Amino acid sequence: MGGGYLLPVAERSAEDNSHHTTPVPEGVRLPRQNIKTPIPRVSDPERQAAVVAFLLSDDASFTTGTAVGVNGGYTPI
Repeated sequence: MGGGYLLPVAERSAEDNSHHTTPVPEGVRLPRQNIKTPIPRVSDPERQAAVVAFLLSDDASFTTGTAVGVNGGYTPI
């Protein structure tokens, strides 16, 4: 398994992000004007976890050095 470096800046950033997360309650709908993604719905923890599980599996053994966006197409390529 690969390793990495946790620089002080990254550690601070990760800590800041962990304190400012806001889960979307179940059943909350986004206003129509805000839904401008190819998949117009909010993700759930299970969908996020499925990607993590894949990346940790042997099926992803040839995947290296990439950022996987699990955001319904919010980030344009």
